[in-house]
Amino acid sequence: MIDPAKSMGDDVKAYFVTNGIPRADIFVNNAPKNKNNFILITDTPGAAPEQYYPLDHPSVQIACYGEAAKHAATWTLINTLFDLLNRKQNIMIGSREAMYSRATQSPYPVGLDPEKNRWLMVFNVQFKIRGVDGH
Repeated sequence: MIDPAKSMGDDVKAYFVTNGIPRADIFVNNAPKNKNNFILITDTPGAAPEQYYPLDHPSVQIACYGEAAKHAATWTLINTLFDLLNRKQNIMIGSREAMYSRATQSPYPVGLDPEKNRWLMVFNVQFKIRGVDGH
């Protein structure tokens, strides 16, 4: 059974670190105030769990923030994260067994925040997780 205290975002962060994104600037659900280059993983509602089968369908949004001068590096990073999660089968996402993960949105540059002079790029991912109780 999955630890109820751990969010899907925490498990996605662990998955990124395990797969070669060992960065101290990956945050879950709360963006830092004084940083320009970081990854933010936000838990999103996802679909309701299956009623009769031990399956859940959580989702997350992945956001990369990067300094204006680092547009290419930020674009490369978000595409690397996208490739790690899109259309994967039977993988461990942190402590969860994912039957499937797929992006519901391709990487998208939201735009340049003129106040902080940084880019924001995002995509969304949905998972099919086994081993949950369906409640």
